[in-house]
Amino acid sequence: MRYLILFSLFISLSAVACPEISGEYACLRNNQTTFRSIEVIAGGFRMTNGAHTNDYITDGTTIQTLPDTDSMKDGKYKSHCQGNKLIVDFTATIMYEGSAIARQVSKTTYQLKNDQLEIIQKVRMKGIPLPTIKEHCSLQ
Repeated sequence: MRYLILFSLFISLSAVACPEISGEYACLRNNQTTFRSIEVIAGGFRMTNGAHTNDYITDGTTIQTLPDTDSMKDGKYKSHCQGNKLIVDFTATIMYEGSAIARQVSKTTYQLKNDQLEIIQKVRMKGIPLPTIKEHCSLQ
């Protein structure tokens, strides 16, 4: 019982520790602007980027799945908050012309810095690190 209470307290505290990142953003990456909407939902965040909307449950244990596409299958992600960061861990099998070509693993962090939302994505493909992707987003 004692461990259950401590675990419940840990989950409650991690939910409180999530950064306040909700809002409408214009994000710049490689001289291209995209628009992203982030709203707080029960247990986490809902993010809309173009035509894609995903919920991020920030308990660190809920594994969410993505529908298979021609270029990806078995896509899964989970998220948690750590300090002032939202962290999303993602895995998927990358497909090309119906064949699996690689396993992708990525970690994306969202945090506010100097009134901007900074998004940093680190990707490994077949275990090899790819260049880090950075986006800087301003509130609209």
